[in-house]
Amino acid sequence: MHGDVKMCILACSGETTGDYRELGYGGTEGAGVARNGSLVIPRVSRDHGGFYLCQASNGIGPGLSKLIRLTVHGKIFT
Repeated sequence: MHGDVKMCILACSGETTGDYRELGYGGTEGAGVARNGSLVIPRVSRDHGGFYLCQASNGIGPGLSKLIRLTVHGKIFT
């Protein structure tokens, strides 16, 4: 992401919606998951950067997961 960052959207590809969990420190206060499974972080800041785990399961067989690294670039808002 470059420029003025006001919102961050992470998307997991797949047939089911994603379940996101942040790994490590920081916070995802105010974050939510859209109907399409994308993680939405309004008013994103550099503190939101880090590793996130996207998990998907449909109840049949083992679920899938993918580790996503989010790096936030852009102007800092105060």
